[in-house]
Amino acid sequence: MNPARPGLRGKLALAIALVLLVALGITYIAVYRGTGSELSSRTDDELAQEVDRISTRLANVPAEGPKAYTRRANTITSGEKFGPNARVISISIDEGGTATNQPELVEPGIDRQDGETHSVDDGEHGDDDKSHEPDEKKEDARRILTSPPGYSTIEIEDVGKVRLLTREEELPGGVGAA
Repeated sequence: MNPARPGLRGKLALAIALVLLVALGITYIAVYRGTGSELSSRTDDELAQEVDRISTRLANVPAEGPKAYTRRANTITSGEKFGPNARVISISIDEGGTATNQPELVEPGIDRQDGETHSVDDGEHGDDDKSHEPDEKKEDARRILTSPPGYSTIEIEDVGKVRLLTREEELPGGVGAA
């Protein structure tokens, strides 16, 4: 028997191995895509539920003007601590201001009453990490704050892809919020 040419058993074993590899590859791709799609859908559902919950809390009791809604928004966001499974929450009240549970991420893009923008430290929490410069932080904050209504995904350099849900609401008294 010639060692360079496999016999019928060798050819059959190679064919079976090839079929198994192709089947495993197809299964892996299908599971990977299905899991990614399911996680994306679940994230969108959780974002919608969170926005509904916050909208209900904000509009539950009519406030006396935009400043009162902003105070209530600050109370809501201060109770939402940022952690591994938490959401970044930003509530903008027309003519009232913006409240957030993650000021280091969002506030650099908020315009103050004097026309300036909030100052930005070089690093998060006062450290000297220069990987994300102040201008980039300001741009990231602006992209978050000006995202269009609905779902969107933005890329933040130090974080990666961030999924956003922006919704505009009209609160009692005709006050707008986003």
